Amino acid sequence: MDKVDHTRTTSNDVIEILTVLGVEAARLSLIHELRFVLGTYDIYVNYRHLATLCDIMTTRGILTAITRHGINRVDSGALRKCSFEETVEILLAAALHAEVDPLSGVTENIILGQLAPYGTGSFDLMMDTEMLKAANEPPQPIANPNISNLNINEI
Repeated sequence: MDKVDHTRTTSNDVIEILTVLGVEAARLSLIHELRFVLGTYDIYVNYRHLATLCDIMTTRGILTAITRHGINRVDSGALRKCSFEETVEILLAAALHAEVDPLSGVTENIILGQLAPYGTGSFDLMMDTEMLKAANEPPQPIANPNISNLNINEI
């Protein structure tokens, strides 16, 4: 179509954008639409929060609803699922099926009062104790054959 300016044409149909342009374009469209709606009511939400929300919604390559029917159907542990909605039902089903939660996410670790395995909690400090012992010992004098043992009184 010659009469359509593709540089200024937009759409707010996220599903159409997903099918035509792909998941990354749908993610950007979601961010744009959320900012537009929130801005209409003078509500400020940091871009990082919106981007994280849209990342979660598009991470599987499809649009995932931010409801108990969307998020809680993703493979994750029972503690993460129960933190959103349907707490009793999810914990009961997990107990009946003897599910094991790997505690690999932020939510699960916050529930248990532990440091999450992200950021500063994503690594351990390893120490070479032998090197530490050697560092605490006084240095040994090095004998230099080019310097004779002179007495200060002889100089």
